[in-house]
Amino acid sequence: MYYQANFLRLGEKKAIVYANKYINNLQLGCNYVDQKQVNNFCPDIVKNNFIVPDFFKNMIKNID
Repeated sequence: MYYQANFLRLGEKKAIVYANKYINNLQLGCNYVDQKQVNNFCPDIVKNNFIVPDFFKNMIKNID
């Protein structure tokens, strides 16, 4: 949802990076220098209602 909402505004690469930063912040507690800006681009539908699916969590765990 984050990527889709920001694809046209940020471009493909930046939208992917920002979406990953947003997920990392929620899931892992990572805080980036530009985290405030990343959070500002988050669409309202995703804010405070975001759950990372188990499929993605397991995929990250399986990366060696």
